[in-house]
Amino acid sequence: MKVDFNACKKIWWMTANTDYWDLSSLKIGSEHQYTRYNDNGRLRRIPSAFLNIKKGDLIVGYATGNGSKSAVCALLQCSHALTKKKFKGEDIGEHIRFVKIKDINPGIPREIFKKHPVLKNASMVRSRFQGSLFEFNDSEGNAMIELLQEASKRRYWIYTPGRNIRESWDFEADIRDGVMGLGQDRLGDLSQYGSNIAKIAAKMRKYYSVTSGVGNAQYLLKFRDEMSPGDVVFVRRGLFTLAGAGVVTGDYRFDEKRKESKQVRSVNWLWKGEVKTSIRFSITTLANISDEDKIKELCSLSGLTEMDLNHYESSKFISLEETMIHDKSGYKSDKPRNFLLSPEEAEERLRTIKRTVKAREVLQREGQRELRNLVVSKSGCCCVTGLKIDSMLIVSHIKDWKYSTNEERLDPENVLLLAKNYDAAFDRKLISFDSSGRLLKSNSISWKELALLGIKKSARLTQLSEKREKYLAWHRDRLLE
Repeated sequence: MKVDFNACKKIWWMTANTDYWDLSSLKIGSEHQYTRYNDNGRLRRIPSAFLNIKKGDLIVGYATGNGSKSAVCALLQCSHALTKKKFKGEDIGEHIRFVKIKDINPGIPREIFKKHPVLKNASMVRSRFQGSLFEFNDSEGNAMIELLQEASKRRYWIYTPGRNIRESWDFEADIRDGVMGLGQDRLGDLSQYGSNIAKIAAKMRKYYSVTSGVGNAQYLLKFRDEMSPGDVVFVRRGLFTLAGAGVVTGDYRFDEKRKESKQVRSVNWLWKGEVKTSIRFSITTLANISDEDKIKELCSLSGLTEMDLNHYESSKFISLEETMIHDKSGYKSDKPRNFLLSPEEAEERLRTIKRTVKAREVLQREGQRELRNLVVSKSGCCCVTGLKIDSMLIVSHIKDWKYSTNEERLDPENVLLLAKNYDAAFDRKLISFDSSGRLLKSNSISWKELALLGIKKSARLTQLSEKREKYLAWHRDRLLE
């Protein structure tokens, strides 16, 4: 969601303890309340802030707590100034209300604010980040907005796979595993080092005979902390050859199952080939690239458009099976994908899955790939429009993943294969379907607006069943008002 900072009059800081309230887990667009009094019945610190905040003001959400990495993680907006009105039918006393409008990923750590020339004097820093709601003055607000805008930018990276570009070209392994992997495995999990560059550099000198190790430590920490989902990765071969391109889709993790290059991030590889560039690449394993002309050239050579990148940045879930890998000539291949499972294989794989999330650095969906394979193999077209273009079809859960049990998450009756425009509206609870398959709409959108999205009032859902209708009933109850 794009945020109009110019339209905002005031910007605030709100601290939330993740032991009780995890801002990052709140759904974008959902409304929440923040009481003026704590659990002990006492006014929260800086109580005057609750009197002054107004509807429309922006709120920077800062997460802190035991075991949490303290950082700004969300952008919120005040939806109701101080009130005693009931919230969702509950009498909770004086409170403000806010709506979550954006995730800040990666988060902005507290160290940034402590060193910032303007924000280091802000009230939340002076209070050592203790308290609840703080107001920024104009200069502080402008500085905060600049940080938020910078944090929201897509970054571009040059990546060298394998331990040695001449001896170990391991890009095929990256494609197979749907990751990008670094080769300093003897350092172990990078999470153990905190921000200690000197400690990483010492380990690099010990294990890899480098002169300093500081440069290595810096790119390792960038890989762990600065790279984020939505960023673009260009693979280099030698000094002038572009060999691949992809979009980052996951956070850093240490994958013990890989034979080498175990420090990884999940990546959807969108292009593979070998083309010469006018750009002379740096020889480091990972480097950030900011020159706009160079970025345009690399995107052009790999066939990536802004539309492609926006799609993969905003997609609910993307797996390698949902992308099109280019052949060596640089053109998209028309050949069938050899990694698409048969219906029998997909059903067998689903039966063996006992846990639907894997606990690593983040929670990753497990079983989604097999479920998509099963649904696409059986129907092969949008169940509303009949569209058969695979790259334009999305498998959409009827009952949201996070509200479903393990069994419901992997139930083919709990998903619809939809064209992307219908999926986007269905997923956001703008449309649904009644028990006969007739299209229903939310009160928050008009038929004219739906028509502009290519959604027809006369559209009907096929492939109905008694079990699917139970899921649809759950979905209908949550249409946006």
